[in-house]
Amino acid sequence: MILRRITEHVKTQNWFAVGLDFVIVVVGVFIGIQVANWNESRIALLEEQAILARLAAEYRDIAEKGDAYLVRSAQQRQLMARWIDAAEDDESLDLRRLRALFVDYYESEAPDLAREMSDSSASELFATAFGGERRPDISITFQQLVTSGDFRLIRSERVRSALLEHSAEREEAVRAIGFNHGAATPAFGSAFIQSTFQAGSPNPETVLEEALIDPEFTKGLRAFYGMRVYNENWFLRVHEITKRVLVILESEVETP
Repeated sequence: MILRRITEHVKTQNWFAVGLDFVIVVVGVFIGIQVANWNESRIALLEEQAILARLAAEYRDIAEKGDAYLVRSAQQRQLMARWIDAAEDDESLDLRRLRALFVDYYESEAPDLAREMSDSSASELFATAFGGERRPDISITFQQLVTSGDFRLIRSERVRSALLEHSAEREEAVRAIGFNHGAATPAFGSAFIQSTFQAGSPNPETVLEEALIDPEFTKGLRAFYGMRVYNENWFLRVHEITKRVLVILESEVETP
């Protein structure tokens, strides 16, 4: 219709009308482009907000699990430290004394666990000081974004930098912890390894009782304690970054 009007105005040499029609066309095209750009920006913002919300939920879960792990790991280290002290004094460390040491610790430091373990055997209590070691968790959403190329949808440079820093630190921590496991394991010794990692044997109490009188057992315990302290420091380093990333993500997520 506009084209027909312009043609008619040209034929009648109504240049003012031609100019006015041209302005109308240009303004219409400009408005159309702006509306399209606005819709595109709005869609991109909605996509980014959805991604940030997923990342925030995931990092919150990682942080909460990390907090719980560090509490439990600290308990295990405290138990091992008390155990090492007891093993190195003049009084012999037998199953009775070992069980009393564990029960006393839980009653003073973790009463809720003490109730659960009141009827546990010495070997069962012994097993609570080991196992459950975690390596820093990875964000599945972050991995998917990088793999799919959708990481570009996050326009906030602050968020991008924080996520990349966390990923790099986590990878370094996982390598360091893995290397430490390989380097430390030979120092544990057979007496410690057998009693610790074969607790499910038919006679765990006998295995543990025999291990306690072996001087190599305490050496293995000290080596294991040192490994856990080293590994936990790496975990804590990444955990602190996880919490910083979570703060940034939560600040970027728009509340409805």
